[in-house]
Amino acid sequence: MIGSTRHTLVTLPIRRTRSTPRGRNRREDPCTPLVPTGINSLGDLSPCWWAAAELRPWWVREVADMGVAYPSFRPLVRRRHRELWSVVASRSPGRHHVLVEPESDRERVERDQCGEFVLAWRGSITPFPSGMSFEEVQAIVADLDEDVPVRVLADGALAHYDECGGKHSPRPGLQLGQVPEGTFQIEIAHRRPPGCPIARSRWPRINRDHRRGPPPHLLNAIEALCILFPADGAWVWGVHGIRHYANYTVIWLAKHLVWVEARQRGISVDEAWPGSVVGHDPAQLRGVLGQRDPCRCGSGKVYGDCCWPGDALALDFETWRKGGQP
Repeated sequence: MIGSTRHTLVTLPIRRTRSTPRGRNRREDPCTPLVPTGINSLGDLSPCWWAAAELRPWWVREVADMGVAYPSFRPLVRRRHRELWSVVASRSPGRHHVLVEPESDRERVERDQCGEFVLAWRGSITPFPSGMSFEEVQAIVADLDEDVPVRVLADGALAHYDECGGKHSPRPGLQLGQVPEGTFQIEIAHRRPPGCPIARSRWPRINRDHRRGPPPHLLNAIEALCILFPADGAWVWGVHGIRHYANYTVIWLAKHLVWVEARQRGISVDEAWPGSVVGHDPAQLRGVLGQRDPCRCGSGKVYGDCCWPGDALALDFETWRKGGQP
């Protein structure tokens, strides 16, 4: 079963707390954005939604925020899943085959939701950096499981939040045998407004073919990580930036490392994932999503105009398969 994680976090210099389980987060941001320098012109790469002149202030703000919180990340432009340099090289004689390859499902979704040219950020994230004590890691894992705030430092390094209010008593399945270690090469791509960004692990690959079994929280159709539940309001276009989404990506990666470590100890797929989740099972979604709520896939559309017809068809088929009446 796939699903979306729910979690609140505390960052430096951002502090966010959730007022209600389904309510929007309050936001405090005392950081003064830095003045970016050396930003290349984006107007020459049309057609692409992010090159519009009215979005220029938005892009300047995104670059400034990422420069503060994730200095190792760099922006780039690519054509769907293909690198932009491949497209340019394909215009030379004998290289046109790059442009006429069959379009995959992932490319189709990116073309519809991200545009022909995809604006993305790439960098590395190490949720549990070397030198962190076992006791602090265990406290962070307990906080993740209890859905209490944690701290996200520069470039995605986690730290324990002293005012978290957690009990720090992990359930037996999440009592670590060793510190979960791992560094991920991450890409976070912008979707057309008001859609949520798309996060992927370029290396190591995280998909349904994982050696420990299919991870429970993936968007398999577009080979992406299912970072959050859009209907919670944890990320809203125009309110939150790519930095906020990167923070939630760090939380997801930390939970994934804990999941891998727990699976090595024989814990079941679902029990090994810390924290509360919202599953993508159609029957469960009907109880938590209305047709006018933001769609679970993060496209920015309402559920009734996006994934609801497919979920309803899948539920009817499952009911029919079990011998019931759709």
